[in-house]
Amino acid sequence: MNEIGKFLIMVGALLVIVGALQWSGFGKSWLGRLLGDIHYTKGDFSIHFPIVTCLLLSAVLTFILWLFRKRGSIFCGFNVSREAISSLLVTGADCS
Repeated sequence: MNEIGKFLIMVGALLVIVGALQWSGFGKSWLGRLLGDIHYTKGDFSIHFPIVTCLLLSAVLTFILWLFRKRGSIFCGFNVSREAISSLLVTGADCS
């Protein structure tokens, strides 16, 4: 199996895991309803802006991406060119 195929399998497995978590209802009771999320209702008009949820998700994703950059790319073990990795939206890894 070539390296791009391995990458696509990993992305597919990640999507299956995320989909299973959403399907099971993980975070349904609290995600988007954190203290500080804005919800305004007046008559037939309703607006919901989950600002604290967005900040929390941003912090978690930033930390995860920082870990990948610090440890190097997860693709360093594969024999994939830097251009191929960049085309798959993974950039900045030092695989020396």
